[in-house]
Amino acid sequence: MNFTRRDAISTSATVAIVVVIIVIAGVAAYFVLIPSSNSTTTTTNTTGTQTTTSSGFTGTTTTTSTAGLYGPSNSSILVDDSGAGSTPPAAYDSMDPQYAFYSQDTGMLNAVYQNLIELNGSSGTSFQYVLASSANVTVNGGMTNTFNLRSDVTFSNGHKFSAADVWFSIERDLFMNAPSFIAGFNWNAVLYNISSNSGPYVQADEYSDNYCWNTAGLGATAGVADAIAHVTGLPVNQETPQSCYQLASVLSQMLSNFNPSNSTQAAIMAYPSQAVVAPNATSFIANYLHPLGVFGLELWSGFDGQNVVDPAQIDANGGVVNNTINAFVNTNGAIGTGPYEITSVGAGLAPVTFKAVPNYWAASDPAITGNKSMTDAQPAKISEIIYEVAPTDTALIQNFATNKAQLSVESIAEFGQMYSAFHSHQPSFSFGQLLCTTKCGAFPFGLYWLMNDHFAPTNTTAFRLGWENAINYTEYNLPNYFNGTAYYGYNVGGLTPAFGQAYYNPANLSPFSENTTAAYNYFNQAGLQQGWYTVVPSTFTLDNGTTIQAGTTIGDSNGQQLQPLKIYYTVPLLTQFSGQLQGIIQNLQVFGIPATTVGVTSAEANILTSSPSTFPQVFVIGWGPDYQDPFLAMYEPLLLPSPYNGWYTNQTVINDVNSCLFPVGAQVQSCALKLELDTVENGILPQRADQITYTFFIQPYVKGFVNNPFVGYWYNQIYYVPQPT
Repeated sequence: MNFTRRDAISTSATVAIVVVIIVIAGVAAYFVLIPSSNSTTTTTNTTGTQTTTSSGFTGTTTTTSTAGLYGPSNSSILVDDSGAGSTPPAAYDSMDPQYAFYSQDTGMLNAVYQNLIELNGSSGTSFQYVLASSANVTVNGGMTNTFNLRSDVTFSNGHKFSAADVWFSIERDLFMNAPSFIAGFNWNAVLYNISSNSGPYVQADEYSDNYCWNTAGLGATAGVADAIAHVTGLPVNQETPQSCYQLASVLSQMLSNFNPSNSTQAAIMAYPSQAVVAPNATSFIANYLHPLGVFGLELWSGFDGQNVVDPAQIDANGGVVNNTINAFVNTNGAIGTGPYEITSVGAGLAPVTFKAVPNYWAASDPAITGNKSMTDAQPAKISEIIYEVAPTDTALIQNFATNKAQLSVESIAEFGQMYSAFHSHQPSFSFGQLLCTTKCGAFPFGLYWLMNDHFAPTNTTAFRLGWENAINYTEYNLPNYFNGTAYYGYNVGGLTPAFGQAYYNPANLSPFSENTTAAYNYFNQAGLQQGWYTVVPSTFTLDNGTTIQAGTTIGDSNGQQLQPLKIYYTVPLLTQFSGQLQGIIQNLQVFGIPATTVGVTSAEANILTSSPSTFPQVFVIGWGPDYQDPFLAMYEPLLLPSPYNGWYTNQTVINDVNSCLFPVGAQVQSCALKLELDTVENGILPQRADQITYTFFIQPYVKGFVNNPFVGYWYNQIYYVPQPT
């Protein structure tokens, strides 16, 4: 993927977009010409002139044609240099499925771990049951899902899978992740509640207690305290600090010494009045705080924390402690039910080697192996996967060109280099045969400028709208094109067509374009409102023909001069966005709006965005959901004040978002309209949502690669078919 999920995409200095055609000296051992199976004689080489015309490359080359097939150097190994589509490619950020959260983690998560239900193929709305065999999704008016689990599933170490493992995995996710709550973010207001004691989330029932989260940072599913109190008699469900710390102690002991055969633990899991219930080995029940409407199954098909792990392996290597990451699992991974297992992890979490599970449970299940639509559960076809991160851009290009890597990725600026290097070795294949687009999907992603509206000047709508109108969108979009094709698209409103046309641009708004007259007037209005001014550095002409002389004051000339804005970003930034940030700074400078950039790590960004007092004045964030719900996954994180989000105090917007988090029926379309108008009219998101077409480079003999825009790709679906040269 070309972004990080639910975290900021960083920005760096301007990168000149120069396409350099290079020829890399071949490392012959990494690519092979396999003689045709029906050939028994030596084929005489012939030399001729070949003209290749393709998307991205047109030229005349002299080549040597050899009869044969082009295939992998080792049919048992796949080398993945793609970083799951991240540009530049990135190492995994964690091997723990209940802490890993970034785009590059998706291939690992899908290979080793599994969910009750998973998205099918490249669709965001088509599901297949994996660990569950079926589910009742209409129980209790949409407040409950009951999953019937498969009885033949085992972990890669041979341990038998049961509903208790699902219960353990969800509880561990929330309990361990309380410091950042990255992996547990999706379940807020669904399986637990960390909201304030008011608003639409809070109901007058036992599920709604958020006291321990606010008091002790304790993440736990709703009702688990009641379950423990009911079974053991311990007063862990009282709203006192002492009861919260006692609950944390009891949960830590239970999760770190997990034993479903223990009658006390079994009774706790089976207690019906809690969010997650395991009444027996083959049934799992989810009771929600809010009816989920049409999006109920979406949450269970993502990857944020519901991947099932083997409790025995976790407990043998550090157990589960509140607010504490398990160092062993973070570095080495957990045991899952998937078709691959982790066999080695390099320093810095790359390279990582996966090997096919020898006794994978689904391999002996004819209901799966005989049903090719059950793609995510099929046994592995390639026995070993090596996920690596090339040390340099040159190495990345060379690895793919010389057939060392089967999957790769490059930024749009390097498309020409990527294909030229490959073409020098294998001229028989066109650019279109290497670049995955249609099977890789388009992702509903946005590059947003979150502005802290607790402080001037970004706390006024006029300033935000001035910023929005000052951007030269034509220049901003140029890095997204290669050879006349746009691989990123800029859309209207806060959502993109990737969510479906039912949610996209219901207000029929026109695309944004630069309007210097509007920008000038908005900035002047903001300065007068807030008592600051700027000075125009150079003479320029507005769209309406008015000339603005150098030295002109914008805003309140009797106020204080506006100090440089600090635009924060996390490092590193996608190559194609690096120049865009500098371009926007130049657009602002035309009006005398000074700005500087500040790069921070993801950990530093998490701290900065945790409260309005430390939230940056402006924070560049790339945001993409990991499930289909456009409101809970896309709008809520951007429009409501909480970690990773903007700090907006517009109560109308907050109320509108709250009312739309779980829409049903006709409310789905009305919410799309309401929230789109909120974002535009309030200038909350000065950059519009984008739609990214995934651009994986894939060797032409690699088949079965299908990327789901929401949850990535699955190694077990990939196989090799050598291609004629």
